[in-house]
Amino acid sequence: MSRAARPTAILERELTLAVPDGVVLPDLDAVRGTRRGGVRVHDLHATYVDSPTWALLRRGLTLRRRTGGDDAGWHLKVPSSGARPGGAGGGGGAHGLVSRDEHHEPVAARSQAVPRGLRRLVTALVLDEPLGPVAVLDTHRVAVPLLDETGRRWATLTDDTVTAHRERARHGDDPEVVTWREWEVELAEGGPGEGAADEDGARLDALVAALRGAGATDSPTTSKLRRAVGDLPLPQPWTGRPRSAHELAALRVGDLVERLRAEDLRWRTADPAVRERPDGPSVHRFRTTVRRLRSLLRTYGAALDPGRHDDPHGPLAHVGAELRWLGAELGALRDAEVLRTRLHADLRAGTDEGGDPRPVVLAVTGLVDDVLGERRAVAARRVDRALASARYRALLAALDELAVPPRPEDDDAAAVRHEVARLVRRDVRRLGRAVDAAGATAPGAGRDTALHEARKKAKRLRYAADAARPVLGGRAARLSRRARAVQEALGEHQDAVVARAAVRDLLAAVPRSPRLAAPGAAARAGFLLGRLDGEQRVAARDAVAAYDVARRRLPRHPKRLLGT
Repeated sequence: MSRAARPTAILERELTLAVPDGVVLPDLDAVRGTRRGGVRVHDLHATYVDSPTWALLRRGLTLRRRTGGDDAGWHLKVPSSGARPGGAGGGGGAHGLVSRDEHHEPVAARSQAVPRGLRRLVTALVLDEPLGPVAVLDTHRVAVPLLDETGRRWATLTDDTVTAHRERARHGDDPEVVTWREWEVELAEGGPGEGAADEDGARLDALVAALRGAGATDSPTTSKLRRAVGDLPLPQPWTGRPRSAHELAALRVGDLVERLRAEDLRWRTADPAVRERPDGPSVHRFRTTVRRLRSLLRTYGAALDPGRHDDPHGPLAHVGAELRWLGAELGALRDAEVLRTRLHADLRAGTDEGGDPRPVVLAVTGLVDDVLGERRAVAARRVDRALASARYRALLAALDELAVPPRPEDDDAAAVRHEVARLVRRDVRRLGRAVDAAGATAPGAGRDTALHEARKKAKRLRYAADAARPVLGGRAARLSRRARAVQEALGEHQDAVVARAAVRDLLAAVPRSPRLAAPGAAARAGFLLGRLDGEQRVAARDAVAAYDVARRRLPRHPKRLLGT
């Protein structure tokens, strides 16, 4: 994607309240710690677009073209990390706030087409579906800046009167019209949730109390488009929590399908962030989701596709192989970032008595950036090509097919419980064999590899146990915690092993680095890197000690642990 076409992005944090007829805005100057700024009035005209299957809205995203106001243009709103899956535009956070990443591009003259930059960001959701108008919203907005005692704007309150024309009416009817009024409070950058002073949280609480006292009520949704489309069928992915008490007693095949849908939602809402900002957090979330999804398919494939789950040419095997490919592409980028962060932190310990980094530390830190920066750049280009490839789009389409099976309602609860426990026990045994193999391997590179394999088996067991919690309850939760302890200890060990290999690469690069051309600089850098290698060796040893403690807590009798 060209830099000129890259959308700008901000984090939007807001809450929405419904306003019944006749309700009047309260005296905002009476709210503790708040005074109103100059009021501005806008008339906004927005056209919302989506696919024929509502691929965006049913996953909590909205895409619109809006004129009027201070930010006319195209806006794509994506639930931010930590947003509740299945929500209408993000999950509720502290103070009832909803967080969304908003991507913006200006309106091109005389063009109604979705900008290529934004179209690219929603590729994972709409695939090859066309995007077209689904609703037109006209909003009369009264915007009131909210200031603190110093005159700093900490939020903006908008009083919106909305008239929505639903373009996609049922049965070919004329477009439907619906009107409503709502109040929105949007925090300024640096408000609660981004490390601002606690006073802003208190102001927000006082403001919401005043608005409710004036007659405002909970809004049925935080999304204007969702309110506009009303009762159109928009299937919601599972939130990961049982929906009723009886579901604690049975995990049906349909629940597994819905769990896959929940992971699929996390994937597709992480995709835009990786395309827009391939940084540490976005790549980590994406790769974790890919790995979790692959683990679920490997563990529960027999339940999802009993006839062909072990067919090496079947759909599950194909999707699993493609998930492995994608995970490897993402992993190279993520590993380069983790390694750079780790080495930077260890090098910062090399300071003089005044707390300033010694010149050799600065030079070696720059060498780390040179060597690992190039690795990261290569990995980032590979990820960019992967996400733009036909192979990736085919994988997304295959995942859609896996989520198609209907939800059965007549499964035998005891039989399904027994089957799920059997599948989880199988992963327990896999981990046990990997632990035994590592224990039987002599220290060295071979043992490092064996411990890494045990880590992967522990992660697979953890994800399987997490998915089984609705049926196995606390037993699955305990098993997940124990597997996670093994995974994390061995993860630290693997990070130290990889860091030692990187230190060797850095030592080889010292003679060629212009940063270390001064007399004696190369020798001092070699000494510093040797010390760094020793620190990683100690970290690996300590991680193995933590692993030895964690592995002893793994179940020797998984049948008894799982209660089946």
